[in-house]
Amino acid sequence: MNTLGIDIGSSYIKAGVISTGREALIQQTNFPALPKLPSANPLVYELDAEELYNTIHKIIHTTAASVPLDSILFSTQMHGFVYQTKSRPERYISWQDSRCTSPQKNGISVLDMMKAFISEEEMEVSGVQLKPSLGMCNLYALLQEEDAPPDDGTLFTLGSYLIWRLTGNNICHITNAAPLGLVNVPQKSWNNRVIDALSFSKITFPDIASEEFRPAGYCFAEGQKIPVYPDYGDQQVSIAGACSTPDDAVINIATACQLSRNTHVFIPGSYEVRPYFEQTYINTISNMPGGRNLSVFIRFLKEAVQLFTGKQIEESDMWDIINNTLGPDSGDLKTEMYFYPTNEHLLGGNVSHITPNNLHISNLFQAAYEHIAEEYAKNLPLLEEASKIKRLIFSGGVSWKNAQLIDTAARRIELPYKRSPIPDETFNGLYRLSLAIERKGGLPYESLKRTLE
Repeated sequence: MNTLGIDIGSSYIKAGVISTGREALIQQTNFPALPKLPSANPLVYELDAEELYNTIHKIIHTTAASVPLDSILFSTQMHGFVYQTKSRPERYISWQDSRCTSPQKNGISVLDMMKAFISEEEMEVSGVQLKPSLGMCNLYALLQEEDAPPDDGTLFTLGSYLIWRLTGNNICHITNAAPLGLVNVPQKSWNNRVIDALSFSKITFPDIASEEFRPAGYCFAEGQKIPVYPDYGDQQVSIAGACSTPDDAVINIATACQLSRNTHVFIPGSYEVRPYFEQTYINTISNMPGGRNLSVFIRFLKEAVQLFTGKQIEESDMWDIINNTLGPDSGDLKTEMYFYPTNEHLLGGNVSHITPNNLHISNLFQAAYEHIAEEYAKNLPLLEEASKIKRLIFSGGVSWKNAQLIDTAARRIELPYKRSPIPDETFNGLYRLSLAIERKGGLPYESLKRTLE
């Protein structure tokens, strides 16, 4: 069985052909993610959905021209959405959008307004609380704007939009429906009580797939009729690729970071409860500092180099230089790496305890690593309500590219650890899902034997 796996992340779009018979990734291509569309509002983060579809369409047809395909699987970033109306260009509003935190004329943000009439208790069945990156919050904010689109549009997850364009069916997987905040997770259905409270009742919602390993529809490419499966959440695919057990905590460090642990029961707590596969869940601490937080410093340094020398420097070269100059400590320099808004940190991060002798690049990044490690260590115990964590699994691109960050975190947490089986664990997760589809159910505990990395 040949599966075309397409991973639509925040930094890259990755596509690969997975052969279950050869237990191998036999083709792979990577593209930079689409750029954010210009906006006068810095809190707005939108992508051109039509351009994204054209990119995916080209990937499918180019691949189908060179190899027979038995299935197409999507792993997509979560929390965002496409809201389609006749009057509005088709835009993907990303999880990095936080327009709901912008103060309105009365000085109160949309997010705070929502908290006044939707309680934490009402949100428990959604597995997530109101927060800046949540799809429902930014959809509500969109519909409150002065030039708001009509309130009777069609809602898509990122994946269901692509599936609809390819097959004509607006179908999404529960792992992508739930991060919008509008789902009753245990019942695997839309939460009509919250939908009505937000006056979303005129909106047409995607159908939630009744079976996770059944095609959502079929697309035609280069003479082939190819089954397209429901869109799987990128975190869930990453967890599957990490081959974790309930004794493990997975620290997935990519553009963002989540701390996660598999569980068989839905029990709300001081964490998010996200649907996984086969009627199970993952307890998750989201909005942890990750790659994009470190990139704030990198962009500053790139700008300084260009300003003073007129030269451009590649980020990969910068990381090599930075990590080769790190010292044993930060020289008492301190950072708080919450540069992007979360419920607990809406005012940004900082660098402090600067003295005449400690403001060096090596100290700055060591301080950043120490703060990130401290945040991981402080939050992991929230995932130990049922039992102790016995092992850490680090996954995500940053984990494989930044050994110093991983070492700093592992020393602070004081638990045995390993990395995911392969550097891009998403393809390993898509391989396991391909096996489940081929075998008609059951997520096998198997890994790719060969990759192209």
